Amino acid sequence: MRASASVHGSTSLWVLDALAGAWLLYVLVAFSGAGVGLVTGLVTGGGGLALAAAWVWLVRASASSASSVPRLALAVVPAACLLVAALLLFGRPPHNPLFRARFVVSRDELAQTADGVLVYPPAPGTRRVGLFRVDLETRDGEVRFLTDDCGARKRCGISYLPTGRPAPERRHAYSSLGGPWYHLAE
Repeated sequence: MRASASVHGSTSLWVLDALAGAWLLYVLVAFSGAGVGLVTGLVTGGGGLALAAAWVWLVRASASSASSVPRLALAVVPAACLLVAALLLFGRPPHNPLFRARFVVSRDELAQTADGVLVYPPAPGTRRVGLFRVDLETRDGEVRFLTDDCGARKRCGISYLPTGRPAPERRHAYSSLGGPWYHLAE
């Protein structure tokens, strides 16, 4: 009976580890965008709490059944939760290295698109530019690549200002990404 409980507990932990890996991948992709929306925040927080609770329950169950669980399997969920907690505390866009990498890889295509829409206004609709799905807006020589929700009611994205720094606005926050590029939070 103990061998069966040990195999069942170990299998459950590996399944939980796979779920933690999928959750971590979702969070890393979501946090590589220009903003983190309300739904992503709920999935991140709720998923982390659910994984932590399931992990604690499985660890207690395996301790009471005297089963031996591989240490690596025990470390996956806490490591994923710690990584996401660090990302929440220190890695919000635009300072997130995942967002920066995605922006750098996409910069040339973003620049080509921006130069084009400054001459010919963009057609409405969402399109892929580089590694981002964007809605384009132009205003007074500025091209806005709106990519993600920021919280409940704001949009975030990347702003291209070839003529200089953005004018200070109360409703928009700009953070420099270098050159004519800015992270935008509307």
